[in-house]
This record gives sequence, C-alpha cells and structure tokens, in this order.
Amino acid sequence: MHRSRLNRLVLLIAAAAVPYSGFTAPADTAFFNSRRAKLYAEYSSCWGDTAAIPLDSLVEWKIGLDEWISSATYDSAYKAYVKATGIMDSVVPCELYNWIRHQHAGAARDRDDLVRLVERHNKAVDDSLTLARDLARHPSSPADFAGIPFGVTRKTFLIVFRKKFDARIMDDIASVRVEDFPWNGSLLTLAFRFDDRTRLYRYEIESSGFPPDSLDSHARILLAGLADEMASRLGEPDRSCRIGMYDIVQGRLSPYRCWSRGPYTVYSGLGVYKYRYYAKVIVEKKHADDDRDTLR
Repeated sequence: MHRSRLNRLVLLIAAAAVPYSGFTAPADTAFFNSRRAKLYAEYSSCWGDTAAIPLDSLVEWKIGLDEWISSATYDSAYKAYVKATGIMDSVVPCELYNWIRHQHAGAARDRDDLVRLVERHNKAVDDSLTLARDLARHPSSPADFAGIPFGVTRKTFLIVFRKKFDARIMDDIASVRVEDFPWNGSLLTLAFRFDDRTRLYRYEIESSGFPPDSLDSHARILLAGLADEMASRLGEPDRSCRIGMYDIVQGRLSPYRCWSRGPYTVYSGLGVYKYRYYAKVIVEKKHADDDRDTLR
C-alpha cells in the first residue's frame, strides 16, 4: 500500500510538473519526460492503443490500475486466472485485467444469447397458440383454399400458406398475391383479400391471358378444369351458362358455373383484357351482417 501511495505521489507530481517544464531544470525535465514515456508505453501495451490521450487521464488510469493491484479483488482475479490457464509465472497485471474483462464480456454475450433464445422460444409458443386459436375459431368448409378457412387473420393465413406451399408471396395493402402458382400443368395467379379487420373473406384464381386463337384450346379448357375442381368439392352448380365468344366483354366476367352454399359464393367465368382471354374463379364468404350481392 505504501508503494501505491508513493507511485500516486510521483504520478501526481509528474502530471503537475510537465505543463511547466519550461521553468524546470533540464535534469528534472528529463526525469518527468522519462516517467511520462513509461506511462504511455504501459498504457499502449495494456490496451493496444497508440493514440495520444491527455496526461491527466493517463495518470488517473495508472492510479486506478495500481489501486486494483493492491486490492483483494486482484488476488481473487489472479487465482481465477491461474486456475483457468495454469499460468503462474510472469502474470502481467494488464493481461490479467483484460482476461477478466473478456471473461465478463463472454458471460454477458452468453447471457444475451440465452435471453434471445428464450424470447424466440416464447414468441414461437405465443404464435403457435395464437395460430391454433385462430384456426379453431373458424370452421373449415369445402370452399376453402387448400384447407385454410375463411375468417382467419392475414398473419395466420401467411403462416399457414408458407407452411403448405413454397411460393413467392407479394403482400401488399390491397391483397396477398401469388404468381406462377402451379396447377395441373398451368401457372395461375392467386389473390387473397382481407376485410378491414384483416380477416380473409375472398380469394381469386386467375389464368394468364391467351390470344383469341387460343380461346377454345386453352382458356375454355382451363376454365372447365377449374370449375370441375370446385364441383368436386361443392357438388353440382346452381347455375351453368354457355359462353359465346361475343358474350365475353372487357370489364366484367362472363359466368360459366356458379355455386351458392350458405355464406359461400363461388363464381367462375371468362374475361378479356386487351384482347387476351383468361379463366377466373372467385370464392367469397359473405359476412353475417353483409347483404351485398357477391355475384357482381
């Protein structure tokens, strides 16, 4: 302890004397300059930092280091270092200090990693419970897309859809869209729409557009296949129509087969846009308090 106090006194004198070195004898100036150089060398070796720092900060750092070396904490740190590394000789205080600091940093990182792991686990459990409750709250129906019931939230829909299909999803404000969805050798566009409570109430299946000379060979055949798919789940349609070429006009869907099953309405038909003909199916669940005509 006496050595620590002596070092503290020398350091304080050095710090006080250096600014006024112009008024000291050459021998004194050399002594304090030498002392200051040793301090910088020790600091740089300890921290790996060669940048210049104010002398008063350097002195405070050295005083704190010396006091730590003289404390019981140092003895405990030394014993822990020897136990962990097996090194007993030539232990430099700075190396010991940095070892303790890195141990604490590693423990903090491990603790943070554990906290993040627990948080991810808890979130996954919460999401699973929310998902299960949402799915249980809304019964399935033959009109559902791939077994995903109407009425589920947008979040639930996205989770379930991604689990079922490996498809690129475009999630925007108006709808959730999926392009190039494979079905019976064709690529379709899907659109899922949600109400102001973000609950699924409608989906649309649409083919790509075909030129007029492919209306019969592609668009009509694809429409018949989609309608047959719905009939296999819903039974015979309530309404069937024969669509002539001149019945197909831009701006509306010409009906082919339609179903009404309680709150569910299914509408299939042909449309045209810029002389490109496409097949389309619209499936919608009417809200209990909604009297809109869903066949518009």
